[in-house]
Amino acid sequence: MPLSNAIEREPIHTRRLELTAYRRPDGQYDIEGHLLDTKPFQYDMIDRSRAPFEPIHDMLLRLTVDSAMTISDAEAVMDVGAHAICHQVTPNFRRLIGLTIGPGWNRAIRERLGGGEGCTHLNEMLAQMATTAMQAIWAEHEMAAQAAGESPPLADGVLNACYTYRPDSSYVRDYFPAQYVPYRDETPR
Repeated sequence: MPLSNAIEREPIHTRRLELTAYRRPDGQYDIEGHLLDTKPFQYDMIDRSRAPFEPIHDMLLRLTVDSAMTISDAEAVMDVGAHAICHQVTPNFRRLIGLTIGPGWNRAIRERLGGGEGCTHLNEMLAQMATTAMQAIWAEHEMAAQAAGESPPLADGVLNACYTYRPDSSYVRDYFPAQYVPYRDETPR
C-alpha cells in the first residue's frame, strides 16, 4: 500500500541503504551494508564539491558473526566520505570484534565508536545490520527447529521489541507460550 498523495515537491537528497546477509561454508555469516548518499544538484562543501548525483557518501561495512551473533571480524571501507579525512576512521570498526548482537548493542556501539571514534553514518547503519543479522540467523534457527519437529525459540532481544512481540500479545501467547505474560491491568489500552 503506497503513502497518500504528496503535495508538489522536488527531491533534494537520496540515501540508499542496502543490507545483505550471507551464509558462509565455515558456519559463520557475513552481514554487509552499503550506504550511498547523492543530491540531484551541484553540492559545494567547505573542502569538496560534488556534481549532481555524484556520491557524497559511498560506504561499506561487513560484520562476520557466528550463529550466536558474536562478531569475529569487522571491516569498513569508504569509497567516498564527505571529507578528505573521513576514511581514516575505518580501522576503528575492528573494535566491534568480540561484541554480540543483542540487548545492549546500540550502547556497546556508542562505547566503542561514539563521538570522534566512529562515523555517524556507519554507526547508524550498525543498528540496521543487527536487525538484518537477527532476521537471517533467526530464520536459520527456525528452519532447523521445524525440521526437528520442535518450536523455534524466541530470539534474545525480540521479546517486547515491538507491538507483536510484547509479552501479553496474542502472537506470543499462540507461538511462544513460555514467554507469554497475561496483561494484568484492567485499564483498556
